[in-house]
Amino acid sequence: MGNYTNKKLISGILSIPCQKPPIEQIIYSKFKPAVYKILKCDDTLIIRGNVTIFIEYSADVETKDQPVHFCHFVINFDDMICKPSLFPLPDSLCKDDIDIEIQCHEIIKIPPKRISYLFLLNIKINNVKMYESSYYY
Repeated sequence: MGNYTNKKLISGILSIPCQKPPIEQIIYSKFKPAVYKILKCDDTLIIRGNVTIFIEYSADVETKDQPVHFCHFVINFDDMICKPSLFPLPDSLCKDDIDIEIQCHEIIKIPPKRISYLFLLNIKINNVKMYESSYYY
């Protein structure tokens, strides 16, 4: 048994909700990746998931009645893993068989109310039966 790993790059631009003030500075950010659906289609595995982004920021306003604001976003992603010859897909997989971790990330403020994000996800399928091949190409 072994693990199979795939990388996924997701990026985009988020807009702070209109009822929130502009960003002065991002104070804190936290991310939570999750898998919500797995589809097996012949020799292909389709993984549907999301990354929830939590942002804490100081407001760029003259009155400091409420200097710190919070917002969160959910970014959906899809990934596809085609079966290599040495990687037979299990007959059934559940969400617990797949781990997603954020290998690296970048969050950049774009004044006045936008945020650029970039995530490199490491998607790992656990406990996969690996076969050695005697064929060389």
